[in-house]
Amino acid sequence: IKWRPLSDAKSLVNEDGYFCASFGRSTHAPDAIAFCDLAWTVADVTKELRAQIELTRKHLSWASHLSMHMGGLRSDPQFMAIIEMLAAEYDLALT
Repeated sequence: IKWRPLSDAKSLVNEDGYFCASFGRSTHAPDAIAFCDLAWTVADVTKELRAQIELTRKHLSWASHLSMHMGGLRSDPQFMAIIEMLAAEYDLALT
């Protein structure tokens, strides 16, 4: 069990309502659902990332950038378009 989303983004979570433990399939847990297995939607990704940015800005007003952290979706044009749109909207650098 990991984390739950801040929004009601149903396409981003497993059957228990949590984010997946990993982005891709793992040999350590071959039966576990990974994020890449989910049918995520642009609307849900946008909603959840916006909620995370808003919460961060509420408590850390000096936040300066968005981090791709593990970078799993850098190769997905739809995902990158969302990230670039939100970075521009919130005037945040993208690292």
